[in-house]
Parts: sequence; structure tokens; C-alpha cells
Amino acid sequence: MRAIDYLTWTVTIIITFVVLVLIGGGLEPDPIGPQGRAILRLYRFVFVSGMIVAALFMGSLFWIALKFWDRSQPIEIE
Repeated sequence: MRAIDYLTWTVTIIITFVVLVLIGGGLEPDPIGPQGRAILRLYRFVFVSGMIVAALFMGSLFWIALKFWDRSQPIEIE
């Protein structure tokens, strides 16, 4: 792969991550006590970790679909 491929792949993953965080964030309750704060810390860690994994998978899927799309085929709708 060329350097431009790595660059576009990285940008695609970053954009996907930002979109996923914007769509899925902000639904966490305010913690009441110390146990709630500990649970919220764990929740945020799992949430961000899951978004990173999802962004890697979906961003790579988007990048592969666009990179290897056969543009020479005419679009036919029957």
C-alpha cells in the first residue's frame, strides 16, 4: 500500500469514530455517590473502547468499499 492509502484509511477511521461518538454519546446519568462514580468510569472506558473497535471495523469497511469499487461498470437499474 502507498502512503496515501494509509493516510486515507486513518482519516476514514477517525471520521467514523467522531461520528459514532457524536451519535451515541451523552446518555450517561449523573453519579450520586462514590460507587456511582466508579461505575461511570468503567462505563466510559467500555464505551470508548467499543467505539474504537467499531470505528476500526466500520472505517476499514468503508475504506475498502471505496478503494476497490469497480468504477468502470455502468450503473444499471432494472
